[in-house]
Amino acid sequence: MPRGEVVQTDGRRLYVIRVRGLEGEESFLLPSGALEVFSMVGVKSQDVKSVRLGKRLVTFILSEAVLGVRKHECDYPDYVAIVGGFKEHLDEKGSILTIRRKGDFEGVLQEALSVFGTGYAPSGIFHLQKSVRLEAGGLYSKEFDFDHFYVGNVGNTTEVRLNLLYLHDAIKCFPESGRLNVAFIGPLDVCRVTCEQKPGYQAYIMPMRKD
Repeated sequence: MPRGEVVQTDGRRLYVIRVRGLEGEESFLLPSGALEVFSMVGVKSQDVKSVRLGKRLVTFILSEAVLGVRKHECDYPDYVAIVGGFKEHLDEKGSILTIRRKGDFEGVLQEALSVFGTGYAPSGIFHLQKSVRLEAGGLYSKEFDFDHFYVGNVGNTTEVRLNLLYLHDAIKCFPESGRLNVAFIGPLDVCRVTCEQKPGYQAYIMPMRKD
């Protein structure tokens, strides 16, 4: 069972969480009362632990130390940031590729939180300014200079806002250019990204939504 420990850091009340994963015990910080951590859709859980943070019970669902972070006190409370290292992994059929990025838990958590403008993240990560609207099946290039993009669900007025850095990570194994298919799966509240030039590849990205 991981345990939450209240510490004082730079005047902020934070919790130090220690979780034993596949690569041994990891420690990282969570702002108290602000985050709900849960699994990324499409990742099978290998280890489920819970820890009480003040009055809030948080469940950690780990698969190769992949976590998701939801912050409710922001403009886009439905956005889920992916926390953990990224690596390439093929399933037993050799068809589905999961992407994770290497890095320490505290660092990638700070990076995820920077989307919300919390001030906890290192500066210089999100220095992208433009935006572009892509339809499902839109063309893409790996030379991104956009802050985010929207994809409209067919037959639904919901706009899905995806942070482009996570999209960029998701398509690292795509060809240099091609046709990107982004499908919003409403019941799962997740976007599935596929590429016509690489059949069998799937990446899942949690969206920010603007209803």
